[in-house]
Amino acid sequence: MSQKSNESKDDGSAISLTVNRNVAPGSAPVLTAHAQSMLSTVLRLLPKVIEKRDICGRDYRHSRGVNYYLDLLKDYLILKYPIPFDQKRQLARILYGFITAKWATQHTECMALAAYCLTKILKKKDVTGLTLPWKPFYETLLRYVDDPRKGKPNRVFNSPQQTLKICCDRLVQLGKKLRMYYPKTATKEITELFLPKLEPFTDEFSKHQALLCLLLPVKHGKNNVEMWLPKLMEVSRWKSDKVSMAVWYKLWARLAKHNIDVVDLSPYLPDLFSRYLQGIGLGRGNPNKGSEHGFPARFMWLTGMHPARANVDEHMAKLIIFTIHLDKCQQLLSNLCQITSTSFHPSNAGAHLRHLSVLLSGLGCYYARRKQLFLQGKPYPEQISKFFVATLLPIATMGMYSKAFQMVAATQSFLRNVGSVNPDSVLPSLIDQWIPSLKNATQSHRTMSALSCLGWLGDTFVNRRINPSGCTRLEDILWLALPGIDPVDLMKTGKTLMLYTLLFYTVPLIDAREYKAVKSKKGKGEGGEGSAAAAAPPPSHDEEAQRATMCLKEWAPQFLDRILLLIREQEGYSNKNPVDKMALPLIHRCVRAFYSSLSASLRELCNIHVAKRIMDADFWPNSKYLGSVLHAIGLTSSPSDKKGLLFFLNLLTDKIIVVTASGSGDSKQQQESAEENKENGQKKKKKKKCSYIEGGKVYMEREDTPGAAKQHCLYLMSQLMKQAPITQLQPQQQQDIVTKIKAIFYVFKGSSSGSCRDFSQRIMRNVLRALTRRYPVEYKGQDPDKWQQSQWKHWQEWGGYSEDINDLKIKWHVANDDDMKIAADLCEFALGPAFNVIERYLNKDSGEEKEKEQGPDNSSVSADDMCNALCQVMCVQRGANSVLGEFTDALQQQQQKPTIDGMEFEAAERPQLSAGSNHPHNQCYYMLHTSSASSSSSSSSSLSIGFCKVGCGEHFSLLPKGNSSLRTVITSKLNALAEDTNAGVLSKDGEEASAAAAASSDESPSNKRRRVTKEGEGATMMNIDSGSGGGGDSKLENAKVMEKLAESLSLCVNLWLINRSKLLREIHSNMQSRRSRRDEWEGKKKKKVCKIRILNVEYAHYMELLRHEASLENNRRYSTAAHTAITSSLLKLSLNDFKKVRKAANDGLNTALGRYPEACSFILGHLLQQVIERKTASKEQLGGALKVLSFPQVLEAATCSLDSILLVVTHIFSGVCESHEEEQVQAATHAVFMALLSKFCLPVWKEEEQKRVKSIVDKLVSGLGGGSGEG
Repeated sequence: MSQKSNESKDDGSAISLTVNRNVAPGSAPVLTAHAQSMLSTVLRLLPKVIEKRDICGRDYRHSRGVNYYLDLLKDYLILKYPIPFDQKRQLARILYGFITAKWATQHTECMALAAYCLTKILKKKDVTGLTLPWKPFYETLLRYVDDPRKGKPNRVFNSPQQTLKICCDRLVQLGKKLRMYYPKTATKEITELFLPKLEPFTDEFSKHQALLCLLLPVKHGKNNVEMWLPKLMEVSRWKSDKVSMAVWYKLWARLAKHNIDVVDLSPYLPDLFSRYLQGIGLGRGNPNKGSEHGFPARFMWLTGMHPARANVDEHMAKLIIFTIHLDKCQQLLSNLCQITSTSFHPSNAGAHLRHLSVLLSGLGCYYARRKQLFLQGKPYPEQISKFFVATLLPIATMGMYSKAFQMVAATQSFLRNVGSVNPDSVLPSLIDQWIPSLKNATQSHRTMSALSCLGWLGDTFVNRRINPSGCTRLEDILWLALPGIDPVDLMKTGKTLMLYTLLFYTVPLIDAREYKAVKSKKGKGEGGEGSAAAAAPPPSHDEEAQRATMCLKEWAPQFLDRILLLIREQEGYSNKNPVDKMALPLIHRCVRAFYSSLSASLRELCNIHVAKRIMDADFWPNSKYLGSVLHAIGLTSSPSDKKGLLFFLNLLTDKIIVVTASGSGDSKQQQESAEENKENGQKKKKKKKCSYIEGGKVYMEREDTPGAAKQHCLYLMSQLMKQAPITQLQPQQQQDIVTKIKAIFYVFKGSSSGSCRDFSQRIMRNVLRALTRRYPVEYKGQDPDKWQQSQWKHWQEWGGYSEDINDLKIKWHVANDDDMKIAADLCEFALGPAFNVIERYLNKDSGEEKEKEQGPDNSSVSADDMCNALCQVMCVQRGANSVLGEFTDALQQQQQKPTIDGMEFEAAERPQLSAGSNHPHNQCYYMLHTSSASSSSSSSSSLSIGFCKVGCGEHFSLLPKGNSSLRTVITSKLNALAEDTNAGVLSKDGEEASAAAAASSDESPSNKRRRVTKEGEGATMMNIDSGSGGGGDSKLENAKVMEKLAESLSLCVNLWLINRSKLLREIHSNMQSRRSRRDEWEGKKKKKVCKIRILNVEYAHYMELLRHEASLENNRRYSTAAHTAITSSLLKLSLNDFKKVRKAANDGLNTALGRYPEACSFILGHLLQQVIERKTASKEQLGGALKVLSFPQVLEAATCSLDSILLVVTHIFSGVCESHEEEQVQAATHAVFMALLSKFCLPVWKEEEQKRVKSIVDKLVSGLGGGSGEG
């Protein structure tokens, strides 16, 4: 097998991570096929459906409305695809026309979507040649001001009031972006309209004030500003409540930012400073004067502020920074600092600290922003920086040790922003305070403050471009921060780990003496590059930087000792413990950064140090934490490492597996026969001991190792292989790894320990993921190519890396033929026995003669065997999901179309975005497949899995004839099992058997079900193999098995297995971190620089996952028969009597309907049938049907036409469900009722349709009133 370097430029398959760049107008950015199909579909069809006023589609199954295309555009913007300038203008005009249309006001969901999309399009303020009238948007806002739907907040999720609130908030955010595109005459028109209406002591004053400040543009020149500035300054004194003051100060700050050296605000600054001091309670006079009448709550949404967070402080900071070039402002700022200096003292406390902390943080933030404007050519005198630092640094230094957490956080933010802009005047004085604080252990508050601030400023401090002298204190920081990793104080530990993480991503942990050794070997005559480098003058403090790296050999083991001590002292891991959920990511990121920054020699030293400790019994309960260390070791292992991946794999395998020689050299699987003996007429089996034979060696479970140690080793191994570079090793080493993975999987699949079984399957799953998925193989803080250079003077390049994510040179793992060959072999090994168990159950014969011929071993399938088989299938589904392929042919099961009151419910084909199918990478990709003979055979040995490349333009063109994708084969097996399972659960024989069992125990069937549901959920209550030897278990009726079956079926339609909402949260958090870690300085190109490269690498990976998932969802090849069969099986499982089975099936059904909403109509028919037959259904089945009916996708299908609405109301809210004796059914009916209210809308209602709707609502209200006894 070849060793292939998997870089991002290997085959051109990398998704372009281009964002909306500031390219010249008219130049079109490069779009992927997926982006082109999405954008062209929206531009072509969105204007048509808007013109038809078609919101949700006339026919939900075959057509789309405004809502669908706005969702598509929203996904396009979330994926950060670029939009050409011409298309931006076109989209802006389309969306603005829809938002300002009178008929669209009632459709609040679509309005909120349209406002969000238009805000994102206009966010960069780069849409040239676009002019929009302001009056239509103003009229739209007025329609929402006095909307009768506004009222008290409703606690029901997605209620009409909540949707309306979201819509109003997004309209206000949009209004802030639209001001830039109003014509120049808008200023005069707006002031002439609103100034006469500003009358004091009325509620209308607040309304017009908010509308005026929202709509008024301030960038149309000095003359336009002087037209309204004096009048509004006078009006702003009429009312001084905090919300009104915040609205006015927001306008003044915006005016100052966009009119530097254009409008002189000096005459107004004294009054503004004085009123601010009175507003926060630090000035003279009554702060409540003029605020007897507060800001009306019904107009609060127009301000874009929350009542509890409406304050003047942030806007005052912005006003100060953008007028600080004025002498009057500098004088007033000095007076303000003198007045408030005592409030920043650490011993001080009070409510005023909240205002001062926001002011301080805002000053630092806007100071850095104005410095950025200076780099773009805006005026910014140098003496301003000296005055600003000299005035504010002393009070910020006092606030750093404050007892108020909010003040400490604000000080850190201030120092971060100011320190990156003025490092020479800020950082040296700060480090002189922090180093003694780290040494003095008696003053704990100063130590915590120093660690916390270093966590914000550590990377800035050692950045050679920002602070060349910071390298002189690097060694002190490394050693003095080690005691901060304290198992007793997790808060201090978190701050310390954050500091070390920043340092590792900024400073490569490479001893400078390694470079000198390489240089001395080459000699003076070799390498002109070395002589040229020697001739070049070294940067300042070059010797000190080299000397700082010479302590790493002694420091690195000490750091690992502190990490291992922290892990050992933890009390296990629990997902329900918020402390554990916070500590684990911190440890994982820090250790990954540590190993990613190590040189090869230091990495080997650290691996030996870790290997001596990981098997201690003290670490057994904390495998979850220790797995982070093993994951980092596996990720950073190199084929040349002597103590790398193979070393740890052999170490862990020897603890749980014993290897002996075998007489036969043939590769085969052998299972020892289980001894059987009968006692008291019942069959008892000893636990099977499995052994695996391959290459003349027998692999068996080690008996002398405790069970806890086995679980510990298995989990560590699963983390070690998570992103291990298997195919970069030598062929013989690859074969050894695959053999050990197979042996562990086979030996422990029948283990009595459930944790051992789960962890052995996790090893297989993680290995398949490492082989088949696309992910970064390095998380280095510097250019990864430089790490291969033997003469890299890294100490001269600490920090300072471009934030352009297209210049990161990320090395990706991309599956190749070697990876797919191993993956196909492992999938065949795992699925063969599992398919054999499923086939034995499906091909069983109930006749006694056939059972006797088969023998006792093959006559029945136990519940444990079926659960293990389904777990093995899910292991392959989760591990190799990205290469399982799509549905290549229809499943054999034919689903009956439900018909209710003459209306037929069926699923429809999903329309494609464009002709053909476009893979997100625009290149060939791999797919696992099986031959038709092996997929239909019942023998596990005949299963043959191969792989092929599939082109993006011609789908499945290279799939061998007669073969099926592995996804299709797995789905067909599971669906056949689900059909057989549900037949027994819902059949008459099952009910009669349950009734007979209840009668024999003197209990009614309902009480029997209730007892089982309350006490025995998840247990083996309905047996597969009862142990009686009779074979009366004709149907699979085990709750645990059905739960696993529902989970496995849901994985069949989930193509990428990502949690989209969680991924979006990670992206948002990453963007916030990138924003807070951004530094600017004046370089050759005068551009922004982000020092933390890893944040951009993670962002690129997140977007890769998100775009790939969206492309598969939108452009995949849908099979109606396959999805209908899967959703039908999941629906039957969701009507099960067991709560856990219903929950697993509901989760899978929700996923399936989200990816294939055309099946909702088919599902709706079956649900209505279940409700109609509620008299014969149990409370669990009826509750399950109502739960599925409340899904948003199903309700959208139910409310797409008047006929479907009439059916739903008639059969659900007829008074029978509400009068049901069980509270569970009543609660489920109420949930459907509340969810239906939020979806109860149609695109167009004619007069006769309105009468029908009124009659439906009357029937609905009367039915609910009759059932509850209230009118």
